[in-house]
Amino acid sequence: MVFLSQQEVSKVQLKTPWGIEEAIRYLGRLFLPTNEYTALPEALTACRRDLDAGLLSIVVAEQNVVRLWCLVPRELTSKEI
Repeated sequence: MVFLSQQEVSKVQLKTPWGIEEAIRYLGRLFLPTNEYTALPEALTACRRDLDAGLLSIVVAEQNVVRLWCLVPRELTSKEI
């Protein structure tokens, strides 16, 4: 499980089948937001569920919200704009 601050990631725009989405880049990989939480424990619990299901998710603390971000498949990573 990875817990990061907003300063540790860089935001980018990504073209997906659903349109232009805000994504973040961390350690060379792209992540899309999946959920927002007002409290860190809720976000960490959701992240643990994702990890248990075999998904790679990260938790990023922003100013007034904590977001859960899911790894973007490599097939979509070439569509950064």
